[in-house]
Amino acid sequence: MKADRASGKFPTLAQKHLSGAESIILVRWLAAICWDIAAKTGSHHDRLRASVFIGLDQLRDTFAKCPGVPSEQELEKAEFFKDLYQGALLGALASVPLHVLNQGPRQSYKTALSPKP
Repeated sequence: MKADRASGKFPTLAQKHLSGAESIILVRWLAAICWDIAAKTGSHHDRLRASVFIGLDQLRDTFAKCPGVPSEQELEKAEFFKDLYQGALLGALASVPLHVLNQGPRQSYKTALSPKP
């Protein structure tokens, strides 16, 4: 099905169409695409959209990489990305992540989010 703006009909994606692994890949792909667009346009809407997917991807990645019980540092990282995800989803982007989204289109969001030495 193709998108038809006149009638308001757009392709849909139901949970029954995606496995867990496929949804993770989709979120990571959307995070990268939205990051590039937000870095180019700098618009508030594009930053919010990128923050939703980046927060979701990084939150999941934080728990996937910790062995068993998360450390204090992993819990703080998880809390940051949870707040980023929820804040963006609610339309209230906090000022803390803005420096991350202003890094530019040539840098991937994972590089921008990695700790600096």
